[in-house]
Amino acid sequence: MSDVEDKRMHLIWASVILMLGVSILVTYLVPAVGFWEGTGIFLTGVGVISLCLAMFMGKRVSPVFPLFLILAGVILLVQGLLSAVFPVLTAPILIGAALVIVAAGAILFLILKK
Repeated sequence: MSDVEDKRMHLIWASVILMLGVSILVTYLVPAVGFWEGTGIFLTGVGVISLCLAMFMGKRVSPVFPLFLILAGVILLVQGLLSAVFPVLTAPILIGAALVIVAAGAILFLILKK
């Protein structure tokens, strides 16, 4: 591994730990934020940081997976609002949709990587 790849890997792990800590603190300290909203904060934060790393550090890679992480995180963040506006979209449906979006993003990322 090159020096840039080592730094990139350390930055990725540091950002994952940072976003995990932020989402746990927000979920614990703000009573209105539940587990799934905290998960949305985590996914959105990791997606934004991964997108920045993919675009601006080292070799250019496909931004598909970080964009799908951001989309899934936003769905989890606004699930309460969406389920209030559209009663058909219950929390389990939106959570399942977010998981499918993340899986599809991972598959597309692996396909586009080659």
